[in-house]
Amino acid sequence: MNPCPKVITGHLHQQNKGAFDWGFQGFLAYGCQCYTVIVDPKSLQVIQTVGPQNGFVNYVRWAEEDYHHMFATGSTYTLHVASADTSGTVVIWDVALGRARTVLEDEQSHALILGMEWQKGHTDSHDLLFLLRSPDTLELWDAFSGTRLWQKTFPLNILAFDIDPFDMERLVCLCEAPRVLVCTDVSVIKSPGDSYRSIRLADPNPTVTPSGSERRTSGSSMQRLAARSTSSLSKMASLATNILNVPDPLKRRSSALSDDDSDVMTSCVQVVFSPAHQHLVLLVFPSEIQTLDIEVDIVVSAIRLDKNAALFLKCIPCQNVDVLFCLHDNGSVSLRVKRDRIGSPEHADLFDLTYEPRCHSDSLRLLRHCKVYGFTCQPATERQVSLLLSDGRIILIDVMATDFTISGDSLLPSKITTSLADAIGGRQVMANSINCIQTENKITLGMVMSGLVSGLVSPVTALAMIRSRTVTQRVNELLAVGSDQGTVQLLNVYTGQVVSEYKLFAAPVRGIEVISELHLLAFSYPDPSSYGNRKVRSDIAILNMKSGRSDFLSINKDNRGAIEMARISPARLHLVILYKERTLELWNLRTQQLISDDVIDAELKPTLVTWYNQATTTSSKRTVVDDRGVSREVEERAVLEQLFVASIKPDNSPSLVRFNVSKGATEKPPAIFDLYNMFPMENKLEIQQLIWQGNRLMISFRAGQMYTIDGKTMKSVRSKAIERRGSEVQSIQFAPGHSCSRFILQYKDCFHICELNKDTLICEVLVASPQMSSDLVSVCWAGPDSVAVATEDGCIHLLEVLQKTPKSPAIFDNSEKDDFVHVKTPPVLSKSTSSVAKWNLSDVFSPALMEPKLASLLKFSLQTNIEPFNQDLEKYIVILDRDVVQYIRHPNTRIADRCIEVARLFGDEFDTEFWKLVKFVCLRRTPEVGKLNTDVGGNQSSLGSDEITSIGDMDISFLREKDNCLISAFGDAMPADDFKTYATSKLALHNKRRSDMRVKEICSRRYILLNKVDMAVSVLMETDMDHDRFKNDCLKACLTSCVVQTNTSMSTIKLAATHLIAAGQLYDGIELLCLIDMRMDACKYLISHGKWSDAIWLAKTSLNQQERTLVIKRWAEQLLNTNRMNKALSLLLLEGQYTACLKVLCQQRYYDTAALFLQTLAQHGLLDENHESGQIYQEFSKLLAVTGYKSAVERYSQMGKTSGENSLVDVS
Repeated sequence: MNPCPKVITGHLHQQNKGAFDWGFQGFLAYGCQCYTVIVDPKSLQVIQTVGPQNGFVNYVRWAEEDYHHMFATGSTYTLHVASADTSGTVVIWDVALGRARTVLEDEQSHALILGMEWQKGHTDSHDLLFLLRSPDTLELWDAFSGTRLWQKTFPLNILAFDIDPFDMERLVCLCEAPRVLVCTDVSVIKSPGDSYRSIRLADPNPTVTPSGSERRTSGSSMQRLAARSTSSLSKMASLATNILNVPDPLKRRSSALSDDDSDVMTSCVQVVFSPAHQHLVLLVFPSEIQTLDIEVDIVVSAIRLDKNAALFLKCIPCQNVDVLFCLHDNGSVSLRVKRDRIGSPEHADLFDLTYEPRCHSDSLRLLRHCKVYGFTCQPATERQVSLLLSDGRIILIDVMATDFTISGDSLLPSKITTSLADAIGGRQVMANSINCIQTENKITLGMVMSGLVSGLVSPVTALAMIRSRTVTQRVNELLAVGSDQGTVQLLNVYTGQVVSEYKLFAAPVRGIEVISELHLLAFSYPDPSSYGNRKVRSDIAILNMKSGRSDFLSINKDNRGAIEMARISPARLHLVILYKERTLELWNLRTQQLISDDVIDAELKPTLVTWYNQATTTSSKRTVVDDRGVSREVEERAVLEQLFVASIKPDNSPSLVRFNVSKGATEKPPAIFDLYNMFPMENKLEIQQLIWQGNRLMISFRAGQMYTIDGKTMKSVRSKAIERRGSEVQSIQFAPGHSCSRFILQYKDCFHICELNKDTLICEVLVASPQMSSDLVSVCWAGPDSVAVATEDGCIHLLEVLQKTPKSPAIFDNSEKDDFVHVKTPPVLSKSTSSVAKWNLSDVFSPALMEPKLASLLKFSLQTNIEPFNQDLEKYIVILDRDVVQYIRHPNTRIADRCIEVARLFGDEFDTEFWKLVKFVCLRRTPEVGKLNTDVGGNQSSLGSDEITSIGDMDISFLREKDNCLISAFGDAMPADDFKTYATSKLALHNKRRSDMRVKEICSRRYILLNKVDMAVSVLMETDMDHDRFKNDCLKACLTSCVVQTNTSMSTIKLAATHLIAAGQLYDGIELLCLIDMRMDACKYLISHGKWSDAIWLAKTSLNQQERTLVIKRWAEQLLNTNRMNKALSLLLLEGQYTACLKVLCQQRYYDTAALFLQTLAQHGLLDENHESGQIYQEFSKLLAVTGYKSAVERYSQMGKTSGENSLVDVS
């Protein structure tokens, strides 16, 4: 059986740094050389490798999954990843099919891609991709059609950008100068205007560029790489030039702090929005992390490192829990948790953004050839981070929580902690466990390594296939890979995983020979020095792959130099070693003793050795006398093996000599073949390759001539069809099996698959070699119809002889074409195509790798938990986490909890976010405990007991569950009470840190909107007398403090506010309206001017519930009209507008989500079922009928009451 075609990658290129991403469906993607590698972190398997691309892959991003998935509507699960290379081309890959879906290429510009982000939250299009091209161009592409929608060029060089997760119309750009650009008018139909804001950064370590020197551009990564590799003399000269140009450090600092930053470059390495707090941007510097509030353009907090601490490289903020994952330059990862103000009433009203370290991982041993090239976090659970090293290894680190709370027994299912938010659970995270023992609401966190994906040690120098004697033992199909580092790795060609690794030599491995299924022979020698004695010392090791023990042969007693080749006899009894100094040695493999070092005459110079591929066993009898003097006959068996040596005579003519080796000795005189009569035209050429297959000998000469000799008749036939004039044959390898006639003909730049006709002795080329991404190093057979090819870029390509590209689809596709260059396709090759299986992935689950109908059936069966289940799903369920499946199928698990876990299993971002909000609303808005007491046995029962889980027909187990959601992550959609508390504390922080007039105006305005007159007057009266607004602020302070709400004053102020708004002074008019408590009118004016954020802020902080609901509904309608359904659902759901949510879901034909949502509301007593509810259940039953889920169809048809009872859906 053949392994699946694939590419097994090795070390990374310098340009691959940063090309690392973790998708919501749970798979890792990273760039290696010109390929994009897909890894499953659960099973630690490489599931796909796509490419090659035109350049080195320098950026990868998984496509977003924040849309509803449904088989019936065509929105099925997919695995799409965007990969950008150094040529400026972006390829959208379909991972399941293993081929390119779309290519985004600008024919006029091939500038380097510096950043790439998918736009989230758009209802109609899920394929909008932002690209940042060097040095200053931002583009928006439709990745489905490959069309560029718009292009924007900035006046400053841009290093990176990020999109606001709360507002799809806002993004920030990090400039090369210490500035950040904030764009607030990003849309699909047109490019951003020039109304962006420029915020100057307080860079702790700015770099001053000397005048007249060449400034760094954002696309100069290759230049920076060249600068690091310059000589010490050039570095010293550059340092001296900088010192002379900038002699005074004070001048350098003053220049960095001046308004003119044309000669200043920022040291900021990352800019990223905080998904936990709206309007907050994290600026990562090597020595500190600053939190910038772009609402007021000030830094509200900073994380500063100690002098001797490891520097920051990257920061990943979490969404569901307020923590930061920080990568340091020593390879360690630290976790910082936002400080809890519990126990500090004096600071309770202050918005605190202090992040304290709570745990960190061990630092890595980073060497010159091993650096951290990537850092990412699991987006669905946020409980696992991953590091990508330059040698191809992937390290997985888990966050473990230790809870010291003593809890009693409960009839409820044990809550699983699949995410970091579940693990923390609203409890206080302590730095150590000293104060946590037997206390409630306190936990400690720790980081442990949970997995390691090993890559190939590159560059690869040798290959050898280890085969099993039985065809069924596929697990023994291992590939031995030798590297330039002196290591030998065992690679499973079916899974692509490194099984084991052995460090044998300090020099590169030059060759590997297989002795048996458990033993390997490898030899090595270092590169000769460029001067002096160029002789080197060689080493030969015999490796036991089971125990890991290696035995070295005692060679080089006379320092014979480098080994040209080592060949093992077919009986595995003898070893012949050919040195480059043209000497031979014959060894006994069993005793590891030298037999002879003068096998051939001294006048002959051996150039090539090979063994006859069959050994002959002879037996003889002799008389033996034992110690008692009794004689008896003993049968002795001897193995006769034939060694063929190609050599050069003193007259430079080729010679072929045969030796018979038996009983540890060579029989003399040897047999000498007359090559002059056999090859009269090539009698002066050196034999290049020599190999036996059965009783036929294949010989190739240095000029490329190929001959086949019949061992019985010694007749030779020339195969001109496979000859390449002037190309030396590097190796000839026959396919496994003594009777196989196919062989690999390897040249320096290519290889051919050929076939030998046993009757005519003529060889023909079957398929030509494909175009590889790099030069060939070694080729060997990996199966009856597949080959393994090692290239100079450190990759191993597993190719099927009928397929040109080394990729294999994970799902069956009839459109897969054969791209291999065929010269001839014999019947034996045509029949063997059925043995080439697609990816056989064990313990890998993804709905995108399943048949869409079956994936929907599995999802519905887990969400509804209605028995009996389809037996076809059991093979997929056994792959899933056993604890998660047990929790999902527990009868007391609520629908919202069940749907959240199912969404995480399926990698469904839309369902995860929706059901997280549903659970939060159900916990917040459920009727109070006192109103749900019922009479059990004549007495009023208290709900404090763990044994009571229901009252009447209502499940009340949720009343004891804690609220684990991060309220601030809801942004504008958070509940009104929480929003007002959050906005008030944040306003106090702004007022405390205000430094310019713009922030002062914002603070005074919002204090007026909140009706905090004293604070507003205090802010207004602090205006400097020299400022232009001193008089206006004093008059506004007097008006604010002296407003008397009479009919005349209210009419006058309202008229003045109307005139101000009409004159373009919107916010001045709004302030006047709020002074006379006409806040609803103020909201209407804000809405009419498109200031939705300000209108929502005013509504949630000042209006009553009825008025607030009207404003929120109008905003939800606006969001729906602008294709932002996800945010509209969040607003309506958190405001308690459940009927409006159901209406939106039904309009979008999300009947499965609507039915389960309706059932959840009824379960928690938040909404009564009616006739419309029956229609929703009936529509859901129709979707279930498509998948064949009969038991669920009957259940939901019956729940449809009047509309569903009389017309059950036919599922036959």
